[in-house]
Amino acid sequence: MKLAEKLFIYLWTFWAGIVFFTLLTLCLPIIAIPVWLRNEKLKVSAWQVVRYAGKLILFLWGIKLEIRNKHLMDANGQYIYTPNHRSYLDAVVVGSSIPNQIKYLGKAEILNWPVLGFIVKHYHIPVQRNNAGSRHLSLGQMNELVKSGASLGIFPEGTCNTTKNLLKEFHEGAFKIAVPNKIPIVPITVVGTGELMPRNSILLKPGKVILYWHKSIETSTLNESDIPQLSTQVQQILIADLKQHYPNGYA
Repeated sequence: MKLAEKLFIYLWTFWAGIVFFTLLTLCLPIIAIPVWLRNEKLKVSAWQVVRYAGKLILFLWGIKLEIRNKHLMDANGQYIYTPNHRSYLDAVVVGSSIPNQIKYLGKAEILNWPVLGFIVKHYHIPVQRNNAGSRHLSLGQMNELVKSGASLGIFPEGTCNTTKNLLKEFHEGAFKIAVPNKIPIVPITVVGTGELMPRNSILLKPGKVILYWHKSIETSTLNESDIPQLSTQVQQILIADLKQHYPNGYA
Protein backbone atom coordinates (compact mmCIF):
# COMPACT_ATOMS: atom_id res chain seq x y z
CA MET A 1 0.00 0.00 0.00
CA LYS A 2 1.40 3.38 -1.01
CA LEU A 3 2.00 6.01 1.66
CA ALA A 4 -0.58 8.40 0.19
CA GLU A 5 -3.23 5.65 0.14
CA LYS A 6 -2.42 4.64 3.71
CA LEU A 7 -2.64 8.26 4.89
CA PHE A 8 -6.01 8.66 3.15
CA ILE A 9 -7.41 5.56 4.85
CA TYR A 10 -6.26 6.75 8.29
CA LEU A 11 -7.81 10.18 7.74
CA TRP A 12 -11.01 8.65 6.37
CA THR A 13 -11.26 6.35 9.39
CA PHE A 14 -10.86 9.36 11.70
CA TRP A 15 -13.65 11.15 9.81
CA ALA A 16 -15.84 8.03 9.96
CA GLY A 17 -15.38 7.78 13.73
CA ILE A 18 -16.45 11.39 14.22
CA VAL A 19 -19.54 10.85 12.03
CA PHE A 20 -20.50 7.61 13.77
CA PHE A 21 -20.30 8.77 17.37
CA THR A 22 -21.71 12.25 16.65
CA LEU A 23 -24.85 10.86 15.01
CA LEU A 24 -25.29 8.15 17.64
CA THR A 25 -24.93 10.72 20.41
CA LEU A 26 -27.53 12.93 18.73
CA CYS A 27 -29.85 9.92 18.59
CA LEU A 28 -29.32 9.05 22.26
CA PRO A 29 -32.22 11.18 23.66
CA ILE A 30 -34.55 9.71 21.03
CA ILE A 31 -33.66 6.14 21.95
CA ALA A 32 -33.43 6.78 25.69
CA ILE A 33 -36.85 8.40 26.26
CA PRO A 34 -38.90 5.30 25.24
CA VAL A 35 -36.71 3.17 27.53
CA TRP A 36 -37.28 5.47 30.48
CA LEU A 37 -41.02 5.59 29.73
CA ARG A 38 -41.10 1.80 29.16
CA ASN A 39 -43.09 2.43 26.02
CA GLU A 40 -42.64 -0.32 23.41
CA LYS A 41 -44.50 1.55 20.66
CA LEU A 42 -42.17 4.52 21.06
CA LYS A 43 -39.20 2.15 20.92
CA VAL A 44 -40.35 0.94 17.51
CA SER A 45 -40.48 4.54 16.25
CA ALA A 46 -37.13 5.35 17.85
CA TRP A 47 -35.51 2.40 16.11
CA GLN A 48 -36.68 3.75 12.75
CA VAL A 49 -34.81 6.97 13.57
CA VAL A 50 -31.68 4.94 14.29
CA ARG A 51 -32.15 3.05 11.02
CA TYR A 52 -32.26 6.28 9.02
CA ALA A 53 -29.26 7.55 10.97
CA GLY A 54 -27.50 4.40 9.76
CA LYS A 55 -28.32 5.31 6.17
CA LEU A 56 -26.90 8.79 6.72
CA ILE A 57 -23.77 7.31 8.30
CA LEU A 58 -23.18 5.12 5.24
CA PHE A 59 -23.64 8.11 2.94
CA LEU A 60 -21.18 10.23 4.91
CA TRP A 61 -18.74 7.32 5.01
CA GLY A 62 -18.77 7.28 1.22
CA ILE A 63 -20.32 3.82 1.04
CA LYS A 64 -22.64 3.26 -1.88
CA LEU A 65 -25.18 0.57 -1.07
CA GLU A 66 -26.76 -1.39 -3.90
CA ILE A 67 -29.68 -3.65 -2.96
CA ARG A 68 -30.51 -6.27 -5.56
CA ASN A 69 -33.98 -7.84 -5.72
CA LYS A 70 -35.30 -4.84 -3.83
CA HIS A 71 -38.83 -5.71 -4.92
CA LEU A 72 -38.70 -8.67 -2.50
CA MET A 73 -38.40 -6.40 0.55
CA ASP A 74 -41.49 -6.49 2.75
CA ALA A 75 -41.83 -3.95 5.55
CA ASN A 76 -45.05 -5.46 6.91
CA GLY A 77 -44.22 -9.13 7.34
CA GLN A 78 -42.46 -10.98 10.14
CA TYR A 79 -39.20 -12.67 9.18
CA ILE A 80 -35.94 -14.02 10.47
CA TYR A 81 -33.12 -12.49 8.44
CA THR A 82 -29.91 -14.51 8.03
CA PRO A 83 -27.05 -12.50 6.49
CA ASN A 84 -23.48 -13.68 6.09
CA HIS A 85 -20.90 -11.92 8.27
CA ARG A 86 -17.51 -10.65 7.12
CA SER A 87 -17.01 -7.28 8.83
CA TYR A 88 -18.15 -5.00 11.66
CA LEU A 89 -19.59 -2.91 8.83
CA ASP A 90 -22.25 -5.58 8.22
CA ALA A 91 -24.23 -4.43 11.25
CA VAL A 92 -24.64 -0.89 9.89
CA VAL A 93 -25.29 -2.02 6.31
CA VAL A 94 -27.86 -4.70 7.17
CA GLY A 95 -29.36 -2.81 10.12
CA SER A 96 -30.10 0.30 8.06
CA SER A 97 -31.59 -1.74 5.21
CA ILE A 98 -34.13 -4.03 6.91
CA PRO A 99 -37.43 -2.11 7.05
CA ASN A 100 -39.22 -4.19 9.70
CA GLN A 101 -39.52 -3.89 13.45
CA ILE A 102 -36.47 -5.99 14.22
CA LYS A 103 -34.33 -7.28 17.06
CA TYR A 104 -30.73 -8.36 16.61
CA LEU A 105 -28.61 -10.88 18.42
CA GLY A 106 -25.48 -8.93 19.45
CA LYS A 107 -22.23 -9.60 21.26
CA ALA A 108 -22.42 -8.96 25.01
CA GLU A 109 -19.02 -7.26 24.82
CA ILE A 110 -20.71 -4.30 23.12
CA LEU A 111 -22.57 -3.56 26.37
CA ASN A 112 -19.41 -1.79 27.58
CA TRP A 113 -19.29 0.53 24.58
CA PRO A 114 -20.70 4.06 24.87
CA VAL A 115 -24.13 4.59 23.26
CA LEU A 116 -23.94 1.30 21.33
CA GLY A 117 -24.03 -0.60 24.60
CA PHE A 118 -27.24 1.18 25.60
CA ILE A 119 -28.82 0.33 22.24
CA VAL A 120 -27.91 -3.36 22.44
CA LYS A 121 -29.07 -3.65 26.05
CA HIS A 122 -32.47 -2.01 25.59
CA TYR A 123 -33.32 -2.62 21.94
CA HIS A 124 -31.70 -5.95 21.08
CA ILE A 125 -30.48 -9.23 22.60
CA PRO A 126 -26.95 -9.41 24.03
CA VAL A 127 -25.32 -12.83 24.18
CA GLN A 128 -22.00 -14.21 25.38
CA ARG A 129 -21.34 -16.52 22.46
CA ASN A 130 -18.90 -18.74 24.35
CA ASN A 131 -21.26 -19.20 27.30
CA ALA A 132 -23.82 -21.99 26.93
CA GLY A 133 -26.07 -20.49 29.63
CA SER A 134 -26.09 -17.11 27.91
CA ARG A 135 -26.89 -18.70 24.54
CA HIS A 136 -29.77 -20.66 26.10
CA LEU A 137 -31.12 -17.48 27.73
CA SER A 138 -30.92 -15.52 24.48
CA LEU A 139 -32.76 -18.32 22.66
CA GLY A 140 -35.62 -18.00 25.16
CA GLN A 141 -35.66 -14.21 24.75
CA MET A 142 -35.82 -14.52 20.98
CA ASN A 143 -38.71 -16.97 21.18
CA GLU A 144 -40.62 -14.49 23.36
CA LEU A 145 -39.87 -11.62 20.97
CA VAL A 146 -41.14 -13.43 17.89
CA LYS A 147 -44.34 -14.26 19.75
CA SER A 148 -44.82 -10.49 20.17
CA GLY A 149 -44.51 -9.99 16.41
CA ALA A 150 -40.89 -8.85 16.09
CA SER A 151 -38.63 -9.89 13.26
CA LEU A 152 -35.11 -11.07 14.08
CA GLY A 153 -31.72 -10.46 12.52
CA ILE A 154 -29.24 -13.27 13.21
CA PHE A 155 -25.84 -13.90 11.65
CA PRO A 156 -25.89 -17.72 11.46
CA GLU A 157 -22.09 -17.86 11.28
CA GLY A 158 -22.06 -16.47 14.83
CA THR A 159 -18.98 -14.29 14.42
CA CYS A 160 -17.18 -12.61 11.53
CA ASN A 161 -15.72 -14.97 8.98
CA THR A 162 -11.95 -14.37 8.91
CA THR A 163 -11.18 -17.50 6.87
CA LYS A 164 -10.69 -17.85 3.12
CA ASN A 165 -13.88 -19.91 2.93
CA LEU A 166 -16.97 -18.11 1.68
CA LEU A 167 -18.89 -19.06 4.85
CA LYS A 168 -18.12 -20.39 8.29
CA GLU A 169 -20.07 -23.31 9.70
CA PHE A 170 -23.62 -22.24 10.56
CA HIS A 171 -25.14 -22.30 14.02
CA GLU A 172 -28.74 -23.51 14.05
CA GLY A 173 -30.21 -20.92 16.44
CA ALA A 174 -32.01 -18.89 13.74
CA PHE A 175 -33.57 -22.03 12.30
CA LYS A 176 -34.53 -23.43 15.71
CA ILE A 177 -36.58 -20.28 16.23
CA ALA A 178 -38.02 -20.07 12.73
CA VAL A 179 -39.33 -23.63 12.42
CA PRO A 180 -41.42 -24.06 15.61
CA ASN A 181 -42.73 -20.50 15.34
CA LYS A 182 -43.51 -20.90 11.60
CA ILE A 183 -41.63 -17.72 10.65
CA PRO A 184 -40.18 -17.39 7.13
CA ILE A 185 -36.41 -17.09 6.67
CA VAL A 186 -34.98 -14.34 4.44
CA PRO A 187 -31.38 -14.98 3.36
CA ILE A 188 -29.33 -11.82 2.73
CA THR A 189 -25.96 -11.96 1.01
CA VAL A 190 -23.54 -9.16 1.90
CA VAL A 191 -20.74 -8.48 -0.59
CA GLY A 192 -17.90 -5.97 -0.22
CA THR A 193 -17.83 -5.07 3.46
CA GLY A 194 -14.73 -7.14 4.15
CA GLU A 195 -12.76 -5.13 1.59
CA LEU A 196 -13.87 -1.78 3.02
CA MET A 197 -13.43 -2.68 6.70
CA PRO A 198 -11.50 -5.92 7.29
CA ARG A 199 -12.48 -7.90 10.39
CA ASN A 200 -9.12 -7.54 12.14
CA SER A 201 -8.88 -3.80 11.55
CA ILE A 202 -10.79 -0.67 12.50
CA LEU A 203 -9.66 1.08 9.32
CA LEU A 204 -12.39 2.04 6.86
CA LYS A 205 -12.35 3.21 3.27
CA PRO A 206 -15.19 4.32 0.99
CA GLY A 207 -16.55 2.03 -1.70
CA LYS A 208 -19.47 -0.10 -2.82
CA VAL A 209 -21.42 -2.76 -0.93
CA ILE A 210 -23.97 -5.07 -2.53
CA LEU A 211 -26.86 -6.74 -0.71
CA TYR A 212 -28.66 -9.63 -2.39
CA TRP A 213 -32.20 -9.81 -1.03
CA HIS A 214 -33.80 -13.22 -1.42
CA LYS A 215 -37.33 -14.54 -1.52
CA SER A 216 -38.48 -15.72 1.89
CA ILE A 217 -38.30 -19.43 2.65
CA GLU A 218 -41.52 -20.70 4.18
CA THR A 219 -41.23 -22.81 7.33
CA SER A 220 -44.94 -23.46 7.98
CA THR A 221 -44.72 -27.10 6.85
CA LEU A 222 -41.34 -27.87 8.44
CA ASN A 223 -40.55 -29.61 11.71
CA GLU A 224 -37.46 -30.04 13.86
CA SER A 225 -36.00 -32.78 11.67
CA ASP A 226 -35.95 -30.34 8.72
CA ILE A 227 -33.67 -27.82 10.45
CA PRO A 228 -30.34 -29.16 9.08
CA GLN A 229 -31.73 -29.16 5.54
CA LEU A 230 -33.07 -25.60 5.99
CA SER A 231 -29.66 -24.45 7.21
CA THR A 232 -28.00 -26.07 4.19
CA GLN A 233 -30.51 -24.42 1.84
CA VAL A 234 -29.67 -20.96 3.21
CA GLN A 235 -25.94 -21.66 2.97
CA GLN A 236 -26.29 -22.70 -0.67
CA ILE A 237 -28.19 -19.50 -1.50
CA LEU A 238 -25.52 -17.29 0.07
CA ILE A 239 -22.63 -19.22 -1.48
CA ALA A 240 -24.17 -18.96 -4.97
CA ASP A 241 -24.10 -15.15 -4.69
CA LEU A 242 -20.64 -15.00 -3.12
CA LYS A 243 -19.15 -17.21 -5.84
CA GLN A 244 -20.08 -14.59 -8.43
CA HIS A 245 -17.69 -12.18 -6.73
CA TYR A 246 -15.17 -14.55 -5.13
CA PRO A 247 -14.97 -17.63 -7.39
CA ASN A 248 -11.81 -18.84 -5.64
CA GLY A 249 -12.86 -17.90 -2.10
CA TYR A 250 -11.62 -14.88 -0.19
CA ALA A 251 -8.05 -13.82 -0.85
